Amino acid sequence: MHIRHATHPQLINTGHRFARIASKPPDDPGAALPWPELVRFKHELDREPCLRWLIDGTKHLGHQSSSLNALFRLIEVIDYHGRIEVYYVDDDPRLLGDTTGKLDHLIPELQRQGQSSFHHRHAGAQLHFQRLQAERSPSVPVRFGVTCGADRMDINYARVLNVDTFLRLQPYLWDDLANQRRDPFFVSSRLECRDGRQLYLCDAWPALRQAPLALATAPEQAARLSDNDNDNDNDNDRQVWPVYGLHHFVDHSHRMALRIGLCAAVLCARHQSPLQLIFCCPLAQQRPWRQKVTSMLRGIVFTPAEWQRLWLETVSRDPGVSSSDTAPGAPAVMTCERQQPHVGSMPALVLVFAGPSPPGQYRAWLSSSRLPAVLEGLASINEALQHGSPCLQLLRAEFASKSLCEQLRRHHGQAPLIKRLAMAARALQAPPRASADTTPATIDSADLLAVRLLLSICEDLSRPSSPLDRLFREHHAWATRPQRDKLLLGLLALAIHSEEEAEDGATALAN
Repeated sequence: MHIRHATHPQLINTGHRFARIASKPPDDPGAALPWPELVRFKHELDREPCLRWLIDGTKHLGHQSSSLNALFRLIEVIDYHGRIEVYYVDDDPRLLGDTTGKLDHLIPELQRQGQSSFHHRHAGAQLHFQRLQAERSPSVPVRFGVTCGADRMDINYARVLNVDTFLRLQPYLWDDLANQRRDPFFVSSRLECRDGRQLYLCDAWPALRQAPLALATAPEQAARLSDNDNDNDNDNDRQVWPVYGLHHFVDHSHRMALRIGLCAAVLCARHQSPLQLIFCCPLAQQRPWRQKVTSMLRGIVFTPAEWQRLWLETVSRDPGVSSSDTAPGAPAVMTCERQQPHVGSMPALVLVFAGPSPPGQYRAWLSSSRLPAVLEGLASINEALQHGSPCLQLLRAEFASKSLCEQLRRHHGQAPLIKRLAMAARALQAPPRASADTTPATIDSADLLAVRLLLSICEDLSRPSSPLDRLFREHHAWATRPQRDKLLLGLLALAIHSEEEAEDGATALAN
């Protein structure tokens, strides 16, 4: 859609119709976007010499993963066999990390051989990767470019990539407040033209803000969730607990890891079953951090007085457990730094310091976990929801409006349950008491509160009939219908409509 046509009444009507379709309940017969729109988009794309795709160079892996996932999904859904020029940003590797290294990590089959320009085939499409040099834009103009995550809102990527129209679709349609638009890192989805004209998608079609945020769920994943009532205790020998996002809380990340580890140790001892606590965050790649977390956890678990205190302050508060019950033997705390989903079936707590992991491995951990994955950011949260996995969101202050709890409250109400989730997350990420770091092999009151609340969430979710379990099931059923493909492709289709095609597009969406 050329932005000069943004005020065309029929095109605006098309956008409103699409936004309403995207936000309809899953059982509404009008919730499916007509596939002829995808055929129209494919015909438009086939007439172009190439599509240009941008991968931003941000500090972690979110924008890179989002852009690659959307690119591959687009190729698969429309069966695209053309050329895609992929430009990646790699301006400050020392501060932001090496983008080519991240591409190697996210595309394990990539054969780059140390080159900065390289080729890759996905399905029938030819991908041509090269480093973006702002002072050397591509010489041949094409109609459009796309990214699914870029931080610098002060850069006009239509101009940089030499395209008529550039679609900046931020992960999961994030849309910051309008009064933040002077901030160069204001995050919002928009269309951009070479001459500086812009169209903010959520301004033009506010209903897009209400569209489901999660990815589509494969039928077998939905079936796995619905069959949870039939799970038995023998499945516990494959229990994993993924953790991601501690790197955003560097000052006390080791204490947060300790609290999760203590909860995991109590679960191991209480249920006499093994558990693997998997740290997927970049901190897990740092040996000093790994050593500190392991020594703190062992120091508490293997000190009888501290272990007994932890047990009495957490498990014995359960009405079904006598306060006179003594703690069973502490589980062995073992470490494994290799990236693998399961480490035998020994009855132990295994710390897996995996670091940032390939998407397939990360999803395998999420989909096989029945414990609430501890995550940061809506992108990670929605990845968990895609697999029907419960989760607990660590929340940075600047992203308070993008919280899982707000999403749950908006669509399901049930304030007391959501308050429990929020309280557990706040307790988990609360700074330790002043003396905690001077005596690392002890538990302070902040640790006990965090473990108690987290343990309560874990035990509640282990009972399929519990209200908290039903809340996640309901949200999974609401949010994981196959909308994201349609949302992405629908926006792309809108982005390339000409004025003459707008009426036909509106008619197709209406029908």
